[in-house]
Amino acid sequence: MISATWLPGPRNKWAEGTYSALFQAGIGSGYNVVSEFALDILKKMGIKKR
Repeated sequence: MISATWLPGPRNKWAEGTYSALFQAGIGSGYNVVSEFALDILKKMGIKKR
């Protein structure tokens, strides 16, 4: 919400803060899933770890 305070024009700081938090949670969750299962995914694709 703090990052939206400097933006020009009428803005809903609560809505933008909520959107940013949910977006960050989604990106973070996706990154965690990929990093957790990366070796398993590579094995299924036939790519071996060097």
